[in-house]
Formats: sequence, structure tokens, C-alpha cells
Amino acid sequence: MKKYYKMLIVLMFATFIAGCGNVEKQKTAAEQRWDKNSAQIKLRVAQEQFESQQYDNALKLVNESIVIDDKIVDAYVLSGKIALAKSQFDVAYLNFAKAIEMDDNLDSVWYLLGWVAENQKDFAKADECYQKAFNINKDNIDYVAAITRVYVNQGDYDKGREFLEKNIKRHLDDVSLKITAANIEMQTGNYDKAINYYRQAVLLSGGDRNILESLGYCCIAAEQWTYAEDIFKSLADSADQNQKDECNKILTVCRMNSGKYAEAASDYDRISAEQRNDPQFWLKLGYAHLGNNSAIAALACSKRALKIDPAMMEALNLQAAAQYLTGNYKACTSTCESIIRNESQSSFAWMLSGKCYEKLGNSDKASFAYEQSLKIKPGNQGVMKLAGNL
Repeated sequence: MKKYYKMLIVLMFATFIAGCGNVEKQKTAAEQRWDKNSAQIKLRVAQEQFESQQYDNALKLVNESIVIDDKIVDAYVLSGKIALAKSQFDVAYLNFAKAIEMDDNLDSVWYLLGWVAENQKDFAKADECYQKAFNINKDNIDYVAAITRVYVNQGDYDKGREFLEKNIKRHLDDVSLKITAANIEMQTGNYDKAINYYRQAVLLSGGDRNILESLGYCCIAAEQWTYAEDIFKSLADSADQNQKDECNKILTVCRMNSGKYAEAASDYDRISAEQRNDPQFWLKLGYAHLGNNSAIAALACSKRALKIDPAMMEALNLQAAAQYLTGNYKACTSTCESIIRNESQSSFAWMLSGKCYEKLGNSDKASFAYEQSLKIKPGNQGVMKLAGNL
């Protein structure tokens, strides 16, 4: 009996010891769960602060959450976004790269890596990252637009066009892809194709005013005056007074160029018949559109002015500025070369060449152009106005 009691006591003691061990393990597990929850809570608050642009406070909480748990992928992603908001591109890239190391199936992070690379003019890296994002999620329209943009920025319009058209077939109802395609065709002078894409975009958008206006200017560039007239009449009818005045001026030009002088007669107080062939009119109109952030319209006006007077330097300057603002950097460098051939002392053309070569990733040519620009005294007021829009 005594032996039995001794065995029972030993078993009870062993059970007690094991229970203590389990309690300790449970305590450790609870602490770990608390730490993870604490890190997640800090991260949620940091996200809210980031969205309200409290970047320093958000970053502090993100760093605290990483100290608690350095395996949270979202912490590095948010840290990268904060760095982007503060224009700290190298820091952003490192954080996004860390997140990809932890999970290489994050298409949105691959896209952000591509954006940073593109911003730093590393188009090859940008293309690689955007392609990875696209291969993970082929339905994201932003990825399609980004890949197309990289091709265009490098002057490879054919490749950009091919990739874009292939994806337009997969997303027939997407408006933004139609507009991207139209802009490319407009920049490269393929007006019929551009008009077709703009028309599709107008229909899909339910008659969006901005798209309709872009279509109108494209028709002007293509000299399809009757079609342009219909568009600007529609725009004028649905506009407020300031917009109506501008639309009526363009409407009058369209009527004159399509031979409808009787209909245009009532507009003579706004524009004379001679102005239809006056390059200065188109130049002033182009300046106005550039100042109103309508680079595509400004480009159409510059082309019209140059058709009337191919040697008009101010129109070439306007065309170069509009080409730059629409992302047509290769064509812009060509226009700048034409300006420099006629005006070697054009600080504006040298400066704009530098900006284009910088965008195209050619640092040597960019540096040379900037050096030439700095040696020359700035030009006339019109050119200075253009520079202010870039």
C-alpha cells in the first residue's frame, strides 16, 4: 500500500511539473499573439495616417511594427509608399524590393518597383517590373498602360502599339486604353486611327466632354473640318459662357475652313475671316491651350500654324513644348534640332532637348544640352511663357 501511495505521489508531481511547462508555453504563445496583434494594430493606424498625409507619424508606427514583427510584408510596402510620398525613391525601392523578397507574387508591388525605376529613367528595369506585375494580373489596365508608356518613352512606338492593341482586344469596353491608343496615334501623325480610337472612347464614356474635345482637336489636325464643326457645336451647346466663347471661336474656324462662310458670318465679332489662314491666330490659340493644360490641343494648333508658315520659329517652339508634355520625347528632340539649326542661340530648345534626353535615359546628351542652355541668355517672352508650362 505504501509503495502504491509513493507511486501516486510521483505521478502527481510529474503531472504538476508538466502542467507548469504547459502554462509557460501557453504564456509565451499568448505573448507572441499579443505582439503580432500589436504590430498589426500599429500598421492599421499607420495606414490611416498615411492616407491623411501624416507621413512622419505613419513611418514611426511602421518602424515600431517592424521591430515587433519583421515578417509583415505590408509593413515594408507601406514604408515604401511613405518614402515615395516624400520623394525618397531609393528608400522606396529598397522597401518594395524587401517586400518582393518575402512574397514575389505581389503584382501591385512589382508595379510600384517599375514606377520607381521609370522615374529614375531606368526603362529596362521599369519594363521588367511592369511585365512581372502584368504576368501576375493581366486584367489590370494600369499595368498595360505602364508597359505601353515605357515603350513610347523609348521611342519604340511599334512595340507599344502592338502590345496595346493586343490588350485592347481583351478589354474592348475600357475607355482609358482607347484614349492611350488615340494619344499615341495623334502624336505620331496617324490622325485617322487616332480619330477612330477617340470616337470609340467617346461612345464608351457616354460622351465625356474632355474626350470629345480631344477628338475635335484631332479632327482639326487632320483637317476634317466638317466633323470638327459638329463636335465643337455640340460642345458649345452644352458649355458654360466662358467655355461657350472658346468653342464658338473654334467653331467659326471650322466653318470657314469647310466653306460655310454664311454660317460663320455671325461670329465675325469674335474672329475675322482672314484669321483662318493666320498662323499667329493658331499660335495664340496654342498658347492658350498650353496654359490650360491642354497639350494635345496645343500640338494640333502648332501643326496648323506650321502648315501655314513652316519657318515660324514660335510655332516650332510651341510644337516642341506640346510634344514634351504629351510624352513624345523622341519627336520633341527632332523639333528642337530644327529650332537649333535655325536659331543656334535658342536656350529653350537646348533646355528642352536636355529634358527629353533625360527622360529617354541618355545622360550624356542631356548633360551636353543643359550645358549649352546655361551658356545662352533666355529668349523672348513667348518662349519664357512656354518654359513656364514645362
